[in-house]
Amino acid sequence: QGTYDDDQLTMRKESMCLEEGQYQFTIYDLRGDGLVFVATAYDDDDYNNVLLFRSPGHYNVASYGGLIVEGAMFEYNETTSFFLPHVRVPSAMPSISFAPSMSSLPSARPSESFAPSTLPSSSARPSTSSSPTETCYSIDVSVRFDGIPTHTS
Repeated sequence: QGTYDDDQLTMRKESMCLEEGQYQFTIYDLRGDGLVFVATAYDDDDYNNVLLFRSPGHYNVASYGGLIVEGAMFEYNETTSFFLPHVRVPSAMPSISFAPSMSSLPSARPSESFAPSTLPSSSARPSTSSSPTETCYSIDVSVRFDGIPTHTS
């Protein structure tokens, strides 16, 4: 969570690395208009509000290119719960690629091999480590502010 100053008027991007687990992303707006600032003035001749300008903003949270949440229209806050690793929803349209795909994440299941090992094992028991490896998942948060960025955190 962070509050943004006037010198960060239009866009703010943050990237972080989080461990596997459940998280909540919450965005706050002090004015209660989310990330869509609308300025109006009252027209005495027409007895009506007149739109002076509209400054739309938006936000999104993604992990490895997979969208977790996005939005703009909310009142004082909006909260979304999500899990890491984030599982992308498959597209309804198939894609065709002739290039092999690569993944920066480890496989969820070990690969099987029917070929014998060439190196003998020195122990019948698996080894243990006093400092297990933590897996880190990249999260990208982007916020395009409305006309009053100091109201958003």
